[in-house]
Amino acid sequence: MPGAVHCNRPGQSVLCAYGGGEVCGYAGMTTSHNARSSLYQQVANLLRASILETDSDRPLRLPAEPELATRHGVSRATIRQALGLLGAEGLIERTPGRGTVTVPSAIREQRRLSRHLIGVVSRWDSRVERPSSFYGQLYQGIAQAAEEAEYRIRLDIIHGAILPSFPAGLQPFDRQEIVGAIAVGIVDERLIRMHLGAGYPLVCADYYTTIPEADVVVVDCFTEGYMAAQHLLGLGHRHLFYLGNILGVQHRRQHEPDADLLEAGLRRALREVGLPGDNVFYCRSDGSEAREAARWVLSLHPRPTAGVVFQLGAASVLRDTLAGEGVLCPRDISLLARASIGEGKGFDAFISDPLQIGRQAFQMLMERISGRRQQSVRVSMPSVLRPDGSVRRCEA
Repeated sequence: MPGAVHCNRPGQSVLCAYGGGEVCGYAGMTTSHNARSSLYQQVANLLRASILETDSDRPLRLPAEPELATRHGVSRATIRQALGLLGAEGLIERTPGRGTVTVPSAIREQRRLSRHLIGVVSRWDSRVERPSSFYGQLYQGIAQAAEEAEYRIRLDIIHGAILPSFPAGLQPFDRQEIVGAIAVGIVDERLIRMHLGAGYPLVCADYYTTIPEADVVVVDCFTEGYMAAQHLLGLGHRHLFYLGNILGVQHRRQHEPDADLLEAGLRRALREVGLPGDNVFYCRSDGSEAREAARWVLSLHPRPTAGVVFQLGAASVLRDTLAGEGVLCPRDISLLARASIGEGKGFDAFISDPLQIGRQAFQMLMERISGRRQQSVRVSMPSVLRPDGSVRRCEA
């Protein structure tokens, strides 16, 4: 990818605000969220990010050591180590009688070097480096928009399981190097808080985080579920089931958050017409549990005439497994799935466009970086229903 920069374990920094002729007036922030970094490095990162946000042609004075120690809840020795680190980087000067002051020329140089670099973080199993995958297309959208805007990308792929454990040594990007970040398919809110705590704006792509400081752009799964139920109800189906998606294995198993949203939309539509929404089953989408899901569908009474399946792969395996039991799609049971552009041939599906989600995520990040928007926003991208032979009108 032109302009892409790859790294494995970026550092950490946290943004603070300054005011007046001194470097002052900022809120102390806890440093305990990333105990794997040395305490003085965490404080140095807090101060560095704040210093780099200043916009002054003259030196600004930092608060005295005792005040910094109180605000950050650390010892004066830790503050002295942090200031020593910043002094070695040339960002501050410490002289008797004058105190600790910033060095405007060094600030300008570091800001110049970091102005056109953003971070993208994703999980190894999201396969962002495979353009054919959903997240691969989403990343391509980010990369295309970044190239057009003359920004480079630093890509951090997290290896190993995130939930429930946290990979050793995991750190956010270095605020000295990037101006903002996009989290692609990251569903662990500890990781999201870690990046937000580093002081740069963050856009969560394809995860509806509950953390209010983050921008969010997602597929509108709730509306997909609502419209899927309405579509099937309009074709005369009254006995429906929903097959959701499980993430992780063994003790790490959990519902995929978007699958829960789709289920909520489905239930809403069914409640509105007085129908129950109890036929719900969650399994992994890789086909390993398709036989169990098929047995569950066959056990339902009355037998469903249609089902909504969160993952296209699960829908395909389920269809083949049911056919082995003599239950054919769409003759005996209609299946409606989800897919992205270029996928899902042979299934009626709600089609999303991950490329546009990536471009939207980049645009939202640019709004925050430029200051055009201060408050976080949440954007749900619509999908389009595409008929393709797996749903029929219910005759009964």
